[in-house]
Amino acid sequence: MKDFLSVLDLGSPEALHRLLRLALQLKTDRHRGLRAPTAKSLDGSHVALLFEKPSLRTRSTFEVAVKELGGEVLNLSTEFAGGREPLEDVARNLERWVRVLVIRTFAQERARLLANAAPRLSVINALTDEQHPCQALADAMRLVEQWGDCRGRRIAFVGDGNNVATSLAHVTSMRVKGDGRQRNSTSVPRVSITPSAFGPRGRQPSQQFLHDVGPVHAVIAESDGRIAGLGHYLFHRSTILREPICYMQDLFTAEAQRGRGVGRALIARVCEEAARAGCTRVYWHTHESNDNAMRLYDAVAEKSGFIVYRRALSPA
Repeated sequence: MKDFLSVLDLGSPEALHRLLRLALQLKTDRHRGLRAPTAKSLDGSHVALLFEKPSLRTRSTFEVAVKELGGEVLNLSTEFAGGREPLEDVARNLERWVRVLVIRTFAQERARLLANAAPRLSVINALTDEQHPCQALADAMRLVEQWGDCRGRRIAFVGDGNNVATSLAHVTSMRVKGDGRQRNSTSVPRVSITPSAFGPRGRQPSQQFLHDVGPVHAVIAESDGRIAGLGHYLFHRSTILREPICYMQDLFTAEAQRGRGVGRALIARVCEEAARAGCTRVYWHTHESNDNAMRLYDAVAEKSGFIVYRRALSPA
């Protein structure tokens, strides 16, 4: 795995379990200092931190972790976050100097853009508007420390519903090891820890998944019992058509599965579900630099010619 932009990038419950076991071992070995087995794991390597948003815990813990693993930290100014030059150029330059880029930014697509532009640079998501995978992993590690066996447990998430709630839902979607299910089962791994979510009026967590009105739907592709890709889609009304329209908001394929028809199969499945719901159109968009995705999209759909504009707002 080159990048860690989402918990789903781990690809399987087994990978999550291995990562948590390693994290617990690192925590146990911290008191050994330079005598720890991993004290020189990043010896001679540099890790860049590019934070467009304020951070205390995430920035501090990343800096401490890199140094305890023997690496050096390069703190980048926010002026390099695509203002002076395109993000793609920033990534291509950084991959010549550093091993890893830790990014805290706004849209998830910005982190993905950096990762796609630099094949030799590993990108870690330290928070976007959509996901906060590192926080979710830290929470999962603490739950394992506290409970050991997480089967049958229920997590209650109370707070603003956005990135953390989403990443926690991703963690709980991965089967807990030893839950008694067959490893060779063809079913998609499901929740072993059940998430519940609450929040202040207007900022409830993950309402698009937890509310009955206007839900977001998901399709998952599997290969050899592992998650190969997923897509999110929703239905909405139109001012120009009598029938509902389907919007595919996200399409993700695991890095090891790219080029094997997973994306094409997911799009086909979304189209089937949309037709079954009475839709006459499915649409989606991608970044103009995402050449690999556009080659697929050009083969299965047609460009509308419309340009997407977006304006951020502060909640009233």
